Amino acid sequence: MELNSSSTIKGMNLDNTTPQKGEGVFSFMYNGLVESDDHKFTATNEPATIKLTTWKPGFYFIGYSRILDHRVIVFLVNPSTNESEIGYFDLQYDLSELEDSITKLNFCDTCKTDERDQLIQLLEEGKVEYNVLVYTDKDKLLSGEIPIYPPVQTLPNIPFEYAVSSIQLNFSPNHPIRESISKFLICDKRIYFTDGYNPPRYLILENVDEGRMYVSNLQRVPIRVVEEVCPSDKYYNVLDIDQIRIFKNVLQPSITPTQIDETGSLEVGSYQFAIAYSDTNGNKLTKYYNISAPVAII
Repeated sequence: MELNSSSTIKGMNLDNTTPQKGEGVFSFMYNGLVESDDHKFTATNEPATIKLTTWKPGFYFIGYSRILDHRVIVFLVNPSTNESEIGYFDLQYDLSELEDSITKLNFCDTCKTDERDQLIQLLEEGKVEYNVLVYTDKDKLLSGEIPIYPPVQTLPNIPFEYAVSSIQLNFSPNHPIRESISKFLICDKRIYFTDGYNPPRYLILENVDEGRMYVSNLQRVPIRVVEEVCPSDKYYNVLDIDQIRIFKNVLQPSITPTQIDETGSLEVGSYQFAIAYSDTNGNKLTKYYNISAPVAII
């Protein structure tokens, strides 16, 4: 006689606090479902019946971040073309208009085939618009060269675009983005994310609460003009990959005094030094690093 035993794997747990719960363990589930294929029970979400949004064919979902109750950012990758993309959609949709269609479909055993197909098509259509934040420039990706933006003689007339291009996001279907967090600061609103494959990154976002969201100019490639000292207030519609790194790709400089001359014009005292990186015009790019040890001048 075959003996089948049931064992609970994961599911509801009301005894531990949230930090003590592992993946797949919940204290509350909305539209939860318990499934069992081989007498081993686990908690999961109830399958959806309505397609909320769509994106371009060939792209696969590798992560998301719900920055507001009604706004979700998604991370996508196309493994066939090596394209990466970041976009978002809003969860604001009145489902009441679909209730009649869903009810008809549930009791559509005797309805005509074309009527049933129309109901199914209605449910499979995207209901809200998907908007792109960052996309891959396929032409530059195919060339294999990282674009360089040298100073120009005069400012070009480049119209502003909500979406920015990049060829260096380098997402992979083998490295999903499992960790992301949104942080609303006084001056800006940010989302931090990492896939364990690329450097940890973040985006500064504008119009987060409502309207068309886009990446801030602070993280776009500036249009530099020859011999201009002040930072540019004009930008390409291109993501500055160095500006989205949480940890900048620079080496920490060091100062080591090697010799003290007996002659000079310095006043008697103790001197210390600090270094910050700057551009060719002297505009500071980083914070000052650790101050050097005192050097005595007597």
